Amino acid sequence: MNVHDEETELEIAAFMGPHIQRARIVLFAIGALYLIATYLTYNQVSQLRALEDVRLQHLADIALYVTIGYGVAGFATLVLAGIAGTKTTFAIYGATGIFAANLLLNIWANGIAWLIDPGAIVFWLILIALGMGVQAAWKANKLRRERQPARATLLAA
Repeated sequence: MNVHDEETELEIAAFMGPHIQRARIVLFAIGALYLIATYLTYNQVSQLRALEDVRLQHLADIALYVTIGYGVAGFATLVLAGIAGTKTTFAIYGATGIFAANLLLNIWANGIAWLIDPGAIVFWLILIALGMGVQAAWKANKLRRERQPARATLLAA
């Protein structure tokens, strides 16, 4: 690592470090939100599955799929928050992929109108938080890719 590489790493640490640290905190909060949603909806889904109406059984199955999706997303996001200290870009992009898969699952289960439902506020908060994390990780990678080798210059007296 030459002097210019060290300067680039210092620039990343000074300007992007706090953003990436916040991204780790946000990943933990997102994972916790997913798990809280799983906990709060599982009991309702199990009560719905206990009913004997065939139409409600189908809806209960779909609700169970969404609930399990939230649980898996929450656990995976918490794992990514744990490894984000050493592999921040991987963790942020992984959490974004998990979010996209969860979004598709919710649109499949609830329809596209779900996006404007007041209950989707958690979705929009997660989207904003992930957007900030992706931007911070992207900027740090861009600085690393575009670093120029140090050049010696002759100063005229």
